[in-house]
Amino acid sequence: MINFKFIKSFFMLFIIFFGIFVIVNPNISGEPLYNLRYAVDIKWSASETQKPIIPRDEIKEVLLNITLRIDMGETFARGVLDAYRDRFNGVILLTITEKPSWCTAVLNQSKVIVEMTEIASTETSIFINIDEDAPAYGEGFIKIHARVSKQGLIEGTENEYTLDFLPSFNPIIKLNLPETNTKRIDPMSRAIFPIEFENIGNAETIIFLSIENITKNWQATVTNQLVLDDIKGSKATAILTVIPPTSTGYHYEEANIKVKMVPARAQNLEDKAQPLYASFTVQNRGLSTYGSEAIIFYGIIALIIIVVLVFILRSITKRRKKTTS
Repeated sequence: MINFKFIKSFFMLFIIFFGIFVIVNPNISGEPLYNLRYAVDIKWSASETQKPIIPRDEIKEVLLNITLRIDMGETFARGVLDAYRDRFNGVILLTITEKPSWCTAVLNQSKVIVEMTEIASTETSIFINIDEDAPAYGEGFIKIHARVSKQGLIEGTENEYTLDFLPSFNPIIKLNLPETNTKRIDPMSRAIFPIEFENIGNAETIIFLSIENITKNWQATVTNQLVLDDIKGSKATAILTVIPPTSTGYHYEEANIKVKMVPARAQNLEDKAQPLYASFTVQNRGLSTYGSEAIIFYGIIALIIIVVLVFILRSITKRRKKTTS
């Protein structure tokens, strides 16, 4: 006689043991019935990375929004997640795998921890600093690798994200005055000052020069503009010429000249840096006999010479007459 109570009990025990076996050995039928897997995502504000970063002088902080999600299948998945909720946290490991040689990037946290829920979000940040030779408006990028390790029956995951950014124009100009900035001249000459420029920045640069200030009655000219190649260390020289007053007479005066220099990116002249300034001093010493006044001056000298010659000739003539007598 068939014992239905025994068969029913055996069948119930079989189902319980089979369920336990499937949980312990999830790959018995290919895909696990609980099908739990981490999924990670990192996002940041485009407005933060679209604004160019100033080389050397700026440390840019970009906020990273990190989301950790647990994808679940049906059957036992919800129960497993509930069982893990109070035992584990979601741990995301972050590393920087690639960046330009002229860039320094540091993560605020290399390990980010979130609650064990179906979906959780948190924030961290990355700090970016770029060297002075970073190419102006050249493409910069940082690759961030995110990894979440397997935890119990939850499969791990990993992904890589590329953060793009732009270095701004970096007009660092080294100024040198090889002949100092002070000279003494006479009224009939002029002072010449070479002004040397060296490009320490990150782009081809045009420097516009002008006379900002000069003492009254003095004249000065300067090279209007010059070009510095984008190669770091490229040089160019401008010339400042100063002409003193030329009025006739003795001069004992001094002039101060200020030169304004404005660097601009050659590819876009609207992209300018703050002006540079250099001051020069010229001392005017000596006698000037220039212009129409000089004609009078020379005329007077010539008249004096003529008078002296006439006096000498008369004296010689009188002596001859006396000798003859």
